[in-house]
Amino acid sequence: MRNYLKELNIVGAVCIRNVDKTTSYCIDCLLGHCNKIIVVSADKAIKKLIEKNNNITLIESAFKDEGQVRQLVFNRAKNLDVDILIFPDSNEIFSKHLDELLIKFWNSKSRAIAMRPIKVLDDFQTISKIDKKREHRIFKYFNGLTAIPFNWGTKYLPLKDFEIMNDTYTLISILKEDDMPSDLDLWKAGKDVRDCNQHKIMYELEREPDLTLEDYVKGGKKRQPMGIENAAMALKDAINILERMGIYPYLLFGTALMLYRDGEFKKWEWDIDLGMKAEDLDKFNEKTAYYNGFDDIKIKRDLPRWKRKDGTESKNLRTRTISFKKHGCKIDIDILHLSEDETERLILKGRKREKFVSVAPKGWFDNPNKILYRDKEYLLPGNTEEYLKSQYGETWNIPQYLVMSWHKRAARMDYWEIKN
Repeated sequence: MRNYLKELNIVGAVCIRNVDKTTSYCIDCLLGHCNKIIVVSADKAIKKLIEKNNNITLIESAFKDEGQVRQLVFNRAKNLDVDILIFPDSNEIFSKHLDELLIKFWNSKSRAIAMRPIKVLDDFQTISKIDKKREHRIFKYFNGLTAIPFNWGTKYLPLKDFEIMNDTYTLISILKEDDMPSDLDLWKAGKDVRDCNQHKIMYELEREPDLTLEDYVKGGKKRQPMGIENAAMALKDAINILERMGIYPYLLFGTALMLYRDGEFKKWEWDIDLGMKAEDLDKFNEKTAYYNGFDDIKIKRDLPRWKRKDGTESKNLRTRTISFKKHGCKIDIDILHLSEDETERLILKGRKREKFVSVAPKGWFDNPNKILYRDKEYLLPGNTEEYLKSQYGETWNIPQYLVMSWHKRAARMDYWEIKN
């Protein structure tokens, strides 16, 4: 429930043709700001979504056009003593700055807000520059407010132009991938767009796009692209904070591949891969990372110190990875364990069903190479091309979108022993 304009009766309304995953986003958003909500829908699935919520009134009605159904809601509002009516489309929500906007609106002489939405995919971080005209979404309700349908939309009478307050990007419109062209330009906001203000969004949209829709859908929901600029910032911030802790990490796997071969992240890349020596584990400080803007910090200690050909495993577990996020990017830090004979570095991989390690000569990390990327030096495994060949095969130097199976990697080893 809201903690502002508590003396007002703020009512929400939404018209729903077909219930889908965006419907609950819209209803939940309205519930956070409104005393009551009016839902107009003939879709039977809506009843299950809103059942047992006394703050929601359902009008079971089909509708042909927006003006018709909005007038239906205006008529119902006459009996509710409404101060402010919030009336988005069913695929629309609002940013966290809606409360500031409503306070400003209530204290003004304006009677409606015409809102230009920011278009976002359902990860709430990937935005589009698709332009859309302003739509009337918020009203100070008064008797006589009328919605007149037109071919191009809805006209509201007797509102005058000088009574309309304009707003940009507090309204968020959730896009459906199937309705957009594959070459649509997209930007990664680096954070949840619901937390962004107008200036942050405008800043992001002024630079070159991060990717296209085709790039976005390549990896599916589990491999959402980070965006090149966000990845560059996240990598630099991650290395800086680790170096402050006395940890000097290496670029590994896909991150090493792209920056060594291409000199830049690919538009479709979904995470940042680093590695740190196991001897430095005690230096990692979660609080320091958190206070410097990193979140979702996880330390996974869940794989055995050794595994043998007879199927037996050590009950002594070792840390597999440290991960955190910044600028909307996931950073994975794999732990480089020393082998029992002290000749190799082992990275624990897999889960309960399948456990293995990625192996590389110890000397590659004792004598690393360096690469300059955007005015900062980063460490790579020594004999870098042999390292990349062990991970991605003979064709490592050919740019392509590829999720390389671990079964095909020469670096994989199924039995191992970490030095105690």
